Amino acid sequence: MIQDIANRLTRMEERFNHFVRVGVVVSTKPETGTVRVQFMDADGMVSHDLPALVPKTMEDKHYHMPDVGEQVLAIFLPLGLEQGFVLGSFYSNSDQVPVQDQNLHHVRFKDGTTVDYDRARHLLKINCVGRVVVNSAVSVKVTAPNIELN
Repeated sequence: MIQDIANRLTRMEERFNHFVRVGVVVSTKPETGTVRVQFMDADGMVSHDLPALVPKTMEDKHYHMPDVGEQVLAIFLPLGLEQGFVLGSFYSNSDQVPVQDQNLHHVRFKDGTTVDYDRARHLLKINCVGRVVVNSAVSVKVTAPNIELN
């Protein structure tokens, strides 16, 4: 009985080790929101196309794709390594945290453009290295006690 339970736990652990994996993105399909991931712990095996998870996809739509070469965490359904999802990427020694502030929502793009919202200071900062385009179907309204244009 105890040996049977131990065998079951061993098999379950072996299966679990295949469900959650760390790998590196080797290709992207921006038109479908999917990526292929290589898993070095599985002799360099490359996954099928895996959807990259985003916060919303129905009425409000978020879009972003991991970069080729980016380390990601993938999870697979119990049916096999053909069906799974990329949960996202994470910081590591080679990809370090860009800011250290609990109140800051920070996005930094490859070209150096940054978007920061500091919820403690109620401050939105956008630093764009290129052009800024604002389009409105109705109107644009800017209201503030002091407006500086430079």
